Order: sequence, then structure tokens, then C-alpha cells
Amino acid sequence: MVKKAVDSDGDGVNDYDDQFPLDPTKTTSSYSPSSSTTGSLCFEDNWPNMGDYDFNDLVIDYKYTFYTNAQNDLTELKAEFYLKAIGASMHNGFGLQFDIAPSSITSVSGTKYTSNYVTNNSNGTEANQSKATIIVFDDAHKHMRRAAGAMYVNTDNPNEVIEATLFTVTVKFANGVKPEELGKAPYNVFAISNGQRGREVHMVGYAGTDKADESMYGSAADGSNPDIKRYYQNKDNMPWALHTPSTLVYPLEKENIMDCYLWFEEWAKNEGRTYGDWYEDKTGYTRPQKLFKE
Repeated sequence: MVKKAVDSDGDGVNDYDDQFPLDPTKTTSSYSPSSSTTGSLCFEDNWPNMGDYDFNDLVIDYKYTFYTNAQNDLTELKAEFYLKAIGASMHNGFGLQFDIAPSSITSVSGTKYTSNYVTNNSNGTEANQSKATIIVFDDAHKHMRRAAGAMYVNTDNPNEVIEATLFTVTVKFANGVKPEELGKAPYNVFAISNGQRGREVHMVGYAGTDKADESMYGSAADGSNPDIKRYYQNKDNMPWALHTPSTLVYPLEKENIMDCYLWFEEWAKNEGRTYGDWYEDKTGYTRPQKLFKE
């Protein structure tokens, strides 16, 4: 006798093939970078000035979990952000933006604020933004303690290593969206420098949000030019924000990343066309003594 197929949640997918047989909004899950690894996001907060270029002012590891329904539409996203290091005295925030309208999102949970410069819509997205923007936290220093005698957090090897702070942000989508509509993970992530909402620091090629202070483009060392869609790189193509698809061993305090990762400068100046693996632990790629070791 052939056993009758069962679809407990009525979503059109048999329970045997349904990862969530009792939830009609979900059938499968997937991950970025993967189910067992994290990527890294690192920021220099002195934009549009170059700063000390150690890329440890704000260090965050991330992992996304995507939940899709029977139509392969994205119904929910879980973002795990691990705040690992604060090599700055400035009080920096962190956010991200998707390439969809704020109304495409039903709710956002898991964000944490300690000051008053973030104003949200009722669904948890930031108000007065044409694209869905989520501020995860507004002041890193309020969420990690310093080791005894330390000026910063997890940027000097002799100090006690402080456990990373996890922010779990859950985003639910109104009617399901195609995953590609959001953009490409890790999306348009950015730091907010020292509580100045308009002073956003994005990865190369990503425009600021509607709240970014565009008068700062092209000032000091910045080479941004919105007319040609050039953003957040200096005249030599050097960035202020980094993404690596695996966990980055970031520089010690005041150690210029170009002295730590020996092919970083060539990678940056050539806009990623060479040495795309600059961050990997390969012979001749790093000066390990200049990197923070947990």
C-alpha cells in the first residue's frame, strides 16, 4: 500500500519535503556565508579622513539565515551580527539597507538603541527612507565593556578578550519577496560615525541612504562622485569599509592594514581585479604579529 502524502500546513509541499511542515510561510532555509561560518564587516570611522587605517574601529561578524516559502519567495530573514571589536573612542552605530521599499517589510525585531537619533516607522524600519533601512544599534560602546585598563575593546593583545555581543535581527516580509530583490548579501551595510546620523560609512560603490550628508562627498580624502556612481573610496580607490566572506583576523590597534595584509593595497587600488584572496592566511600574505589574536 502506498502511503498517502501529508501536507500538514497546507502550503502545497509534502511534510517529507518541507523543512517546516507546520508553518505555511516557510518550506526551506539557506544561509550566507554558510550555516557554519561567518563573514566580517570592518569600518574606519574617520571618513572622509583616512584615519589610522587599522580597520578595527568597528568589527562585526555576520551570518544571514533566509526562510523561503513554497513559491521560493523570501518570507523571513534572520541576521546575526556579532560585535567583536571597538578600536575607537567615538560612539558608532551600525545599519543596513535593502533594495526594497519599507512597506515590503511587516516587522523588524532585535534592534537596540540607547540614544535618540534613530526614528523608526511602525514596522521597525527607519523613518523617511525610500529604501528599507534598519539601524541595528546606535552606539557600540553601550553594548561591550572594556577590559580593565583598556582604552578600546579587543584591539590590543595584552588585554582581556571580551566576548562578542550578538544582535539577532529578525525581518519579516509582507507578501514574500524574491531573494534577489533585496540586493546581494551582506547588502548595503554601513557605520554611523559618532552619533552623527548623516555621517555614514559604506562599502565602496554603495551610495549613502537618504539620511547621508551628501555635502561630505568629495571632502577631505574622499573621492566620491555621485554623478558617476563612485562612493566611499579615495582617489587611489582605497575604502573605509570592508567585507570578507570569511572571518577576518583584523589588525591590532594603530597597525595600518596595508602593513598587516601585504596584498591589500594592490587589491584595493585595482578595485578587486587582483588578489581577491588578500585576506586569506597564506604564505607571504600577512604579518601575523600585527594582527589581533583571540
